[in-house]
Amino acid sequence: MPLQVWQENFYEHIIRNEKELNRIREYICNNPLRWPYDSENPARDPEAVDEIEDILGSDDDPDR
Repeated sequence: MPLQVWQENFYEHIIRNEKELNRIREYICNNPLRWPYDSENPARDPEAVDEIEDILGSDDDPDR
């Protein structure tokens, strides 16, 4: 059986400017806060109220 080196659905991304770098840094720091709400997380609480948007702000923010 061959050793799998890359995870499935992995893609590379070139960071082109400081704003994009900061957005990616913010994603990395805040992503663990979203895990309880992830539909693929078997330990998530489907009855939980999604307060994460109050903490992180809306994803629809055009300045991000």
